[in-house]
Amino acid sequence: MNGNTEVNSGPPKGNGTAELGDPPEGAEVIIEPPQADPYSSWEMHIDGAKNSQGAGVGVVLKSPKGAVFEQCLQFNFPVTNNEAEYEALLAGLRSTNKLGVPELCIYSDSKLVVNQVTGKFEAREIKMAKYLKKTKSLISKFKTIKIEQVGRELNAHADSLAALASVFES
Repeated sequence: MNGNTEVNSGPPKGNGTAELGDPPEGAEVIIEPPQADPYSSWEMHIDGAKNSQGAGVGVVLKSPKGAVFEQCLQFNFPVTNNEAEYEALLAGLRSTNKLGVPELCIYSDSKLVVNQVTGKFEAREIKMAKYLKKTKSLISKFKTIKIEQVGRELNAHADSLAALASVFES
């Protein structure tokens, strides 16, 4: 399992095998989700940070043509680390939605957030369930979303912005 998951916000396209006819007996049928086009998809790296000095998020957006947009946001309210990770995702989704981005590849080092969004983990806490509901509402506005868990070393830019945001003096 590599952590790659795509979420198609559009309606289901049939029931899979009915459109293809009946497969031969014993054949394995694999239904592939639609693939995000690397030439029209934007990339978004997100990270949240919480430490003794404060909390903040870093968001790095990359356009298909290579333009880079950075967001560094500090919170003036208390959050847990997982809440900071969701806040990063929501900030990025709001920004890309305002930019009119149709296809988005999201990279996060948060196992919890990625797996809750993809449905592999259940959101058990009330706050996490509310974050998940808001996230899914924003995701539904995109043509295609791909979300992937990556190692911290592949998320260093967003991590640096989040760490910077968490130590700003108000």
